[in-house]
Amino acid sequence: MTNSNRATLGLLAWAWRLLYMARRAIILVAFYLLPVTWQRLRLSVRRRSHVRDLTEGRLRHAGRNWALLVVWQAEDWPWFLDVLLDALARQGTNVLLVANALPQDAIADHMLDRCAVLLRRDNQGFDFGGFQDGYDYLMNREDPQRVLFANDSVVYYPGGLDQLLDKLLPAQAGADVISTFENREYQFHFQSFLFSVSASLLRSAAVQRFWQQYLPISNRRWCILRGEIGLSRCLLRAGRSFEVIASGVALAQALVSMEPTELLALRGDATEELRTDWDALRPLVKQASVQGPSREAAKASLIMEVVALCQKRSPPHCAPFLYARLLGIRLLKRDLIWRDRYSLTELEWSMRRSGLEDRLDEVMAGFRRRGRGSQLRGIQRARYDIGVI
Repeated sequence: MTNSNRATLGLLAWAWRLLYMARRAIILVAFYLLPVTWQRLRLSVRRRSHVRDLTEGRLRHAGRNWALLVVWQAEDWPWFLDVLLDALARQGTNVLLVANALPQDAIADHMLDRCAVLLRRDNQGFDFGGFQDGYDYLMNREDPQRVLFANDSVVYYPGGLDQLLDKLLPAQAGADVISTFENREYQFHFQSFLFSVSASLLRSAAVQRFWQQYLPISNRRWCILRGEIGLSRCLLRAGRSFEVIASGVALAQALVSMEPTELLALRGDATEELRTDWDALRPLVKQASVQGPSREAAKASLIMEVVALCQKRSPPHCAPFLYARLLGIRLLKRDLIWRDRYSLTELEWSMRRSGLEDRLDEVMAGFRRRGRGSQLRGIQRARYDIGVI
């Protein structure tokens, strides 16, 4: 290849990158900045409650632990929410059920049987809007000792859930924040689908100020950046103690007893994106398999590399089946297909291998109905690419 050809290819590559960046900037402005700015102006000028009504439920416990469960279920009530509610009832945890969609009468009646209070609201701000209204209710009308924040973005499986809730809602005073997972993909944050916070931290001036100032904007990207990450920053600044149940250390401890070849074999349950990175561990596996003075150091390095891969992106999206088998955290994000983490075949195979077979056909039907976001076209694909949907 001549120098002139190389220069031409370099120029074309540079022009392509520039075009890609310009396209992404236009998409961000059109589908994120402008809609968010409009909603911010509207919500700032016209502050109003998004709560439709409050109804006393039929299941109130004597304890002071509360679960703030936000759901979006208008026409159907999934079995896995009853799995969670049954486990909370066994713990004696009161449930504030926040319905972001106005449910049909039969579903609303079922909700009232399973909770202490049913708060129905419009869907403004999605889950974090529901958390905001639920927080306001609990701080002003109840006297919680600890609050568990949860939503319906995951499938909750029996077997291990009681033990997980025992850690999230300890009998004795626990850490200010106890989170099931942490996420380091963009900025550190506690993953908001299942975490608990002490009453003292919830009543701190910093946390009260966060919720007073938070604008419940109906945009997924906003909810992550200003909601999930913003709240985590606030909790980290105002809190004094933190615990992550599915931490890197916990995963590493579960891997110590495994042979190097077994650690390599775990790639079969990882997402397609991570398998190439997993294959790069083969030289380290070979070193850790040879008897000698360097074997332990090589195995320790191998374990740290496996943990790093599992935390490269959102852990429950990267390696949910490893956490299910090794740590007993039997939760499954409902957007694994939508976010292109697995194919349907890979997902079902890993679910069977990991013992997540409860109502398997029903769960897989939900994945099939939602489909893959990467198959969207036009404007919807552009919105998907920047994380708005």
